[in-house]
Amino acid sequence: QHARRSPPSVEFYDRSGRVGLYVTRLTTFGDFQLDRSREPLRGAFPSELADSARDALTAAVLAGMTPHPMQPAVRRALDRLGEYWRRAAGTLPAANPAEAHRHLREQIESVNSWEDFLAARLSVDVDAIVPEADRARLDALPTSAPIRGDRAALDYEIENGQGVVRLRLREGQARRLQEKDLPVVDRPLRFTVIRGKRSAIRSDDLDDLRLKLLSLPKPERRRKGRGGGGRKRRR
Repeated sequence: QHARRSPPSVEFYDRSGRVGLYVTRLTTFGDFQLDRSREPLRGAFPSELADSARDALTAAVLAGMTPHPMQPAVRRALDRLGEYWRRAAGTLPAANPAEAHRHLREQIESVNSWEDFLAARLSVDVDAIVPEADRARLDALPTSAPIRGDRAALDYEIENGQGVVRLRLREGQARRLQEKDLPVVDRPLRFTVIRGKRSAIRSDDLDDLRLKLLSLPKPERRRKGRGGGGRKRRR
């Protein structure tokens, strides 16, 4: 008798062949969720659920999850905007993720049903959003750096509100890396070591990277022949 049923909300759902908007209601007791019910939202959005439905659609488009015909193009544009945002170290207002959300939410504001959504025109014109001078400046930033006759990728990120660039290395490259090999960049340099199927190593400075590499178990040496070099192969 003390369980509570939450007000209905709308969520985008794509699982087990069911794709679309669903009205969700939760039954809780204190901090425990007792039940979650879902019903498909068909036809025109009820007025009390319209904003929730549009918010759910916007979030799903941003996540690249919907079957909308323009979803792939929008996803590519959002990825490009995100790269500009990271390269600008979070200082380019036009590429702010919050602006991308607002831009798409405005396009979905007139949507009143799932069918309306699939027929709606959705677009993100990066060239119109980000000024040409900013695009040229950010596109000119290096995407890789020379490391001992090889090259390593540079990945731009934002950590704790600060722009950083990560030098992405293979384990062999990282073990041979010296201070003199480090590229000159316009922001703090971090390191990521890719190790195949094993977990990547992330480090904020070269000394810490060396310690983490030294703490790894040494790779098992290859043995000659089978079973440690016992039998010779017959001719």
